[in-house]
Amino acid sequence: RFETSQETIDNAKKTASHAAAASVQVIEQQSAKRILLDVQVGAPVLLVPSSSTGDMALRAELGSVKLQNKFCVEKSFDGSQRAIVDSLDIELSSVELARVTLSGHSVAGKRQLLKP
Repeated sequence: RFETSQETIDNAKKTASHAAAASVQVIEQQSAKRILLDVQVGAPVLLVPSSSTGDMALRAELGSVKLQNKFCVEKSFDGSQRAIVDSLDIELSSVELARVTLSGHSVAGKRQLLKP
């Protein structure tokens, strides 16, 4: 009788565990927040001096940045679980790098290192 009751308890534990796991997955899927991005912004122009006393600098114009994401459902290797994957694409365009000579607060000379 003891072995039979122990088996019954073990089976009840397994059943409860599977039911709890299933309800957690349902709750996670229902409460997950997703944000779909489709953003395009102008990126900054950075001026990086080569030293604190010199007049040479690196000018980096980062052009524009485009962000887009998409959601897809992926399965585990054994197919038993599913996950929602957020795939993010980042695109930089019109990036320009130049070595510049500074004169006060303006650029006096410019030599392009990377053209857009």
